[in-house]
Amino acid sequence: MQTNHKGDLHMDKKAQGAFEYILLLAGVLLIVILVIVILRSGILGAANNQISKNVNVWQGLTNCTQYNETMITCGGQNYTV
Repeated sequence: MQTNHKGDLHMDKKAQGAFEYILLLAGVLLIVILVIVILRSGILGAANNQISKNVNVWQGLTNCTQYNETMITCGGQNYTV
């Protein structure tokens, strides 16, 4: 169907521009969400694992016989502070 009205053509172009803008914003939002998910699972997941390991080591420290500024010796093992 053809239209000869300039107003209708102008409205079609405005609607197309608005739709393209919405698609662009949706794409940017999708990328931001993906980056957040990747960073949370990769960086924060690894950091949480390391923190858990360190907490377990510190909770298991008994029989500590020597303290200095950088090293603790407990149960015959040396730990860096």
